[in-house]
Amino acid sequence: SPGGGTAPEFRWLFTGSQAGMGGNYYIPILMILIPAIAVYLFARRTRIGLAMYAIGSSSVAARLAGLDVRRAKMVSYAIGGAMAALTGLATVAITDTGDPRFSIGANATLNSVAAIVLGGIALTGGVGSVLGVVATGVILLMLNPILTAMGINANNAQVIQGALIAGVMMIGGLVALYRERSS
Repeated sequence: SPGGGTAPEFRWLFTGSQAGMGGNYYIPILMILIPAIAVYLFARRTRIGLAMYAIGSSSVAARLAGLDVRRAKMVSYAIGGAMAALTGLATVAITDTGDPRFSIGANATLNSVAAIVLGGIALTGGVGSVLGVVATGVILLMLNPILTAMGINANNAQVIQGALIAGVMMIGGLVALYRERSS
């Protein structure tokens, strides 16, 4: 079993409480919004950020348009690494352990991919918004506790959450197919 712990000040930075969850929620909300807004503004307002979108659509077309594809990819990976590190720090602060197997389980991967796809990011790249992913992530984060508070068994709540995710994804796919056929 993992050992050790985290400093109370470190936990406060990500949870708003030195004891763990349940404290002042302003700090954790800021810890979500500040990086999300920074990445959004970078991606939408800078040349390299727009190049990242272009590369997601077509790396060859971006190169032919004169964009520095290699640099944009390096920046993309750097931003992704920084966000993964921030997420890891938040996980350690919330769970008081550094081993994700003991803290967040396999559902974190499903919820992460679901937030990305439902938030409007195309897995093929070139389409989407950081703010859509954050909004979807918050909704998914609140869904399971809400279902549990309604008296639904935790296992059944996960099944309902999975069915809702699958349903929304199917509806999105059908809407995209309809738009493609009608144009």
